[in-house]
Amino acid sequence: MPEMTYSRPQSGLVPAALTHESLLIHLFRLLRGAYGSVMDEEMGGIVEEVTGYLGDSVSVHLVGLRQSGRSRVARLVADRLRERGMAVVVVSGVAALRDHPLAVLALAGVNIPSGAAASSISGAVSALSKLLTPNRSVLVIDDADDLDSVSSGAVAAAHARQPFPVLSVTRMAGRGQPTSRALTAGFQPGVRVTLDPLTFDQLHRVVHRMLPGPVDSATVARIATLSGGLPGLVRAIVDTGRRAETIVEEHTVWRARGDLWNGRLAQAVEPLLVDLTDDELDALTRLALTGTVTAPEAQHVVADQLFARLDQLGLLQVAQTPTGPLVGVFPPLVAEYLRRTGAAMSRLDAMGGVAAEASGSWGALTPRLTLTSSRAAILNMRIVEHWRVEVANARASWRAAPSAATAVPLLSALNAASAEASEFAAVLDGTVLDDNDPRASVRLVIWRAALQALVADDIDGACELLAKQQVRSPAFASQLRATQVGLRLLVGPMPDLELLAPAGPEEDPLGAEALATMRVAVLNAQGRTIDALAALPSYAPTYPYYVENNRISVGLARVLHGDFDDGVEWALRAMADAEAKLSLGEIHAHAYVAALGLTFAGRLDDLDALLGPVLTLRGTRLLSEHYQIGLLGLAALAASWRGRLDQGWSLSVQAETTGRRAGPFPGMLHGVTPTVSDPDRDWEQIGARLWRAVDERLAKGYVTAGVAVALTAVEIAPDSERAAAVVECARRAQSPFLAALGEYIAATAAGDPDALKECFADLWSRGARLHAIKAAVTCALVLRASGDIPASVRQAEQAWGRLAELDHGCHGLFFRLGDAVGLSTREREIAVMLGDGMTVPAIASVLSLSARTVENYLFSGCRKLGVEGRDDLVRAVATWAALGA
Repeated sequence: MPEMTYSRPQSGLVPAALTHESLLIHLFRLLRGAYGSVMDEEMGGIVEEVTGYLGDSVSVHLVGLRQSGRSRVARLVADRLRERGMAVVVVSGVAALRDHPLAVLALAGVNIPSGAAASSISGAVSALSKLLTPNRSVLVIDDADDLDSVSSGAVAAAHARQPFPVLSVTRMAGRGQPTSRALTAGFQPGVRVTLDPLTFDQLHRVVHRMLPGPVDSATVARIATLSGGLPGLVRAIVDTGRRAETIVEEHTVWRARGDLWNGRLAQAVEPLLVDLTDDELDALTRLALTGTVTAPEAQHVVADQLFARLDQLGLLQVAQTPTGPLVGVFPPLVAEYLRRTGAAMSRLDAMGGVAAEASGSWGALTPRLTLTSSRAAILNMRIVEHWRVEVANARASWRAAPSAATAVPLLSALNAASAEASEFAAVLDGTVLDDNDPRASVRLVIWRAALQALVADDIDGACELLAKQQVRSPAFASQLRATQVGLRLLVGPMPDLELLAPAGPEEDPLGAEALATMRVAVLNAQGRTIDALAALPSYAPTYPYYVENNRISVGLARVLHGDFDDGVEWALRAMADAEAKLSLGEIHAHAYVAALGLTFAGRLDDLDALLGPVLTLRGTRLLSEHYQIGLLGLAALAASWRGRLDQGWSLSVQAETTGRRAGPFPGMLHGVTPTVSDPDRDWEQIGARLWRAVDERLAKGYVTAGVAVALTAVEIAPDSERAAAVVECARRAQSPFLAALGEYIAATAAGDPDALKECFADLWSRGARLHAIKAAVTCALVLRASGDIPASVRQAEQAWGRLAELDHGCHGLFFRLGDAVGLSTREREIAVMLGDGMTVPAIASVLSLSARTVENYLFSGCRKLGVEGRDDLVRAVATWAALGA
């Protein structure tokens, strides 16, 4: 698996002479414009879907929460239909005009005759019928919930007289909607489309367009959690954060500082609550004040009928977890609003707290076997709430008696709560050592060493501290040695194997567990997967930290050995157990193992489904930050293979700004990555940087990580001498899969097309199909470089054909080939226009060129690609020779 790196894409410049005040104004204007354009892009799929239905005379009922972007979709659909030459009448329901019959139709330009009510209605129906001719007209009704009953009746009568397609836009089922439901039900044939929240990928792109430059991964996660993915709330949170300076740019990276809640956000939240009755608002307030709860707990807070109603309105999330359903207010920003405003507290007082009993029980809830975005949002809140309480309780105990025995639980809770390093240091400095509890004292020293190695970047000092403690506490020497191994493994270089010598008979029993756990971790990093898999069944750790590391090692050994499906299944089961414990560090670790297996197997759709929710979980654990870095690295890879180069770059930057160092396994690498679209790229410099990373990985003994980086390095800048060193390490490793990757590196460095074809067949048979496609692409490049253009074209077309057997959308794998053919921007543009059905004269007219010049461009494009006709040219630039989505 290659380690991809990303060079930062070019962005617009801000005039240098701007004052601080005018700079802020300029940036906010850019933010508003960026939000509009990027939201239009993200909604393009549903806009096309709805437009397609309406174009086929099928009515659409679009349903979504306020702030979901439903009105924006309606406007975009109307614009798209007008571009296609259709007449569009747009009617907007207005709550304040419900008592004024036909007013909204008049405002929409419908000619309403004055006079008696009956004649006005009849005239409105006739006017609508004239405006909406069959097959060429569409009626768009935004906020159809707020349409008065007379206008609804006029629309229904006009539709009955002369059917026309209708786009009706409504909220989730709310108070006073019988009229709108009856109206939309009459538009047949028709479909109902629900506007879902933004996916993580979509939200990630929106945030990065609104905040010019890289954004800290924890900040993206916090915005995703609070907003629930509702576009209007994303915009409000980012805009308010910028203005209130709770989202600031630090060292070129945007980060959230402090609390993202601000009273100004009430204006964005309150529209979500306008349809609630007093009882419904009371019930929602109870749940908000209670926090994320299990279903039985929620039954003591609200009655069944109210729960069902709030769920119907889209204001609750009910997610199935390994321990049963969890319930939370949606979006979480609504819960923050209800908790923070005085109205919520006064309601709580009036209700006598949140412990009121409610009778009844809910029906069966649909189980969700995998982590979803909605479930991740609930899990996020529950993790934060749980560890906030745990830290508070542990801190109270420690303050009452600041000993090692009370400090160790507090340090563990701080780690689980993603506390800042300064909080760890304060506890360590304020703890009084007590020789009467040697076990606690040793664990306190272990925490001190971890902080010194991972935060102060002083691995030698940390190991010296642990060695001195061995002399003072010989019964715990093996645990202390195992800690040295663990820290060396994270920081590098690979630890001295003497540290893994068996524990003595006089030592604490946990010493043997610690050594066995670290031994397997070292074996995995070295690629000695046979030894790792053989060692795993031989011990059964009992201490929770070692138990969990053992489970991580099992999945990782299977994946690195090439048993992708088994490793993924194991990791996902372990991840579900970690969710039940609300352990974010363990969730990240097992998610990384599963993501690595899915990456190797080329299951990018499954990878996206896993990474999206996981990356919204916020927080970084001191002892497991390398897994989070690995997740971001793998997400960057997936984005690049999808052809989303800018997104890949931003994810790579997030990985680099997360934590303090890379880790010992594939994907855990800080660096920058080239994009094909960057005109200033320097392949020689990029290749040199990647090879230095390979040298650094191998020098530290990280064989699996070194092989992974070398895959990309050899593709960009073949280096026979350096490749030979990597290949030797891969061949010495016990993993058949790593050995196969080594053969691919050797074949690429040698420029051997026959060997590359063998690599393709071998990798494909092993289930590493994505890397097999990479081998086929490299083979086509080698053939082109050797001058055998026809063979190169055949190889490229065969590789593209095999790509169809993978998940969709992996065209980024071919960008190297598209770049190598050397088509100019104009040649590509003309070929694409030809593929869109335009004639040569039409292309010449649009581009202000002569027809002869267009013909010359087409001839030049065919020559460079090595194809014979225009059909081949068009097919090539749309498939294997493409440089964009």
